[in-house]
Amino acid sequence: VDASIYAFTTELYSVKQYWFDYDETNWYGQAIPEEAGIHALGMIWGGKNEHKTWFGPSPEFIYGIQWLPTGEYLTSYALGEEEQAMLTKIYQSMIARRGGEPLTWFSNMWSIEAMTRGNTVLSKFDASKILNDDYPNELVGAYLMIMGLNQFGLHSGTDYMEIENQVACSIYDKNGTKTALVWNASGSSKTVKIHVGNQVVEKTVEPGFNSYSL
Repeated sequence: VDASIYAFTTELYSVKQYWFDYDETNWYGQAIPEEAGIHALGMIWGGKNEHKTWFGPSPEFIYGIQWLPTGEYLTSYALGEEEQAMLTKIYQSMIARRGGEPLTWFSNMWSIEAMTRGNTVLSKFDASKILNDDYPNELVGAYLMIMGLNQFGLHSGTDYMEIENQVACSIYDKNGTKTALVWNASGSSKTVKIHVGNQVVEKTVEPGFNSYSL
């Protein structure tokens, strides 16, 4: 468990800082300044950074390669309002580089936009665009993620469940209304402790998927 936590958090924060510069203090000199309207890297070398990929210069590729594949883990790119603001800035820089709405990789572009401020994904969601794109198999995952974010809000950056064997939990916050989404992979009920603000809430979690209003 500790090794898994270490691996996940190390990769997550490495992506945030090295590839997207969430703190805006990691790119130096004339490497890739945000002032140029760029907020993502496609390649990082020992002595240089590059705003490109091996397979094409499209802004969707350069930004989106770090947002693949579509999945719930992507909600960790916007843990709370401060990171949501940064993800919004990053996404808008991609839109500016593109010169308008995305032209490809709609599944992950829309999944990321669903976590930004002022997103309009639901009004423009078009299954045919995903089905005729590079990753048609992501249609269901992208739809579920976009609808889930619309219903539950942002992934909380402060609330959490204590580690429990074979149980996973994410807590979402929509304008102060918090929901715990809990998956019990075992074959028996489990008692878990969920930290919400300054309170600890105990829940008996049945096998399978469970959701709780907190």
